Amino acid sequence: MPIKYKSTNKERIIKEEEKTEIITGEEAALEMLYYKIFISSWNKLFKKSLIIENNILFNKNIHFGEGFNFSIDTFLKAKKVCITSVNKYYYRVDNENSVMTKFSINQINGSIDAPKHLQEKYDKINNNISKGLKYANWHTHCDCLNSIIGTCNKDFNKKLYIRIKKEVKKGAKNAIQAPIPIKEKMKALFYMINPEFAANIINKLRKRKFKKK
Repeated sequence: MPIKYKSTNKERIIKEEEKTEIITGEEAALEMLYYKIFISSWNKLFKKSLIIENNILFNKNIHFGEGFNFSIDTFLKAKKVCITSVNKYYYRVDNENSVMTKFSINQINGSIDAPKHLQEKYDKINNNISKGLKYANWHTHCDCLNSIIGTCNKDFNKKLYIRIKKEVKKGAKNAIQAPIPIKEKMKALFYMINPEFAANIINKLRKRKFKKK
């Protein structure tokens, strides 16, 4: 996992003792679908032969979340995956030029679309993965809701905003039943009761600050 920090953060970085764990490819995919390991592909090493032999490619039709889909596809073809606890990457969360702090309707639509491609592949093939995909889809909608509210863009596309808010509220029940930490279940409960209020609270507590419109 990356260490998140602000430019004003002067805390000393402590080196951790490295811990490694070997799990199956399906277990790694589930860890990622439940956001227990970082969802991008840039912090992972993949065996070249595994990718070539299974013809695993980045989906050209996905413009946001393509790394997430690539990693899930690769994990599900792997017999084993090694996970390390050592932090190798430091990510500045208050960078106003970061794409993650700005509002983009294309990013919102692209992020929502990405899990659908995985659901089309695995929903009827693997029940465990199907359940994980439902959680990942819900989590993605929460992230999009946080972004819209955090950047003060609720009125940019009211239909999209209402649709995302409904999906967050509806999917929260599955999230509460998912194999995630109690803290995350509590977040899901707040989203189910009042999605907008929950997004506002989480945006205030998180390290990353959005750039207002």
